[in-house]
Amino acid sequence: PRAGAEAQIDELSASDINLIAYVSCNPTTFARDAAHLVSRGFEIEFIQTVDQFRWSNHIELVAKFSRN
Repeated sequence: PRAGAEAQIDELSASDINLIAYVSCNPTTFARDAAHLVSRGFEIEFIQTVDQFRWSNHIELVAKFSRN
């Protein structure tokens, strides 16, 4: 959702999960959620923008987060 994944990010970061694939259509909420994950020990291993809608101003973000 464009509102981000705030509730899910809280649950995931509190769990034993060490790998998260994150796809976002909103750079602002992605930044908020990514900051939360990084503050909980995750690192961004990969991030890529994807232009799925040619000739529009919309982008998608794909990121891989991991922690030890």
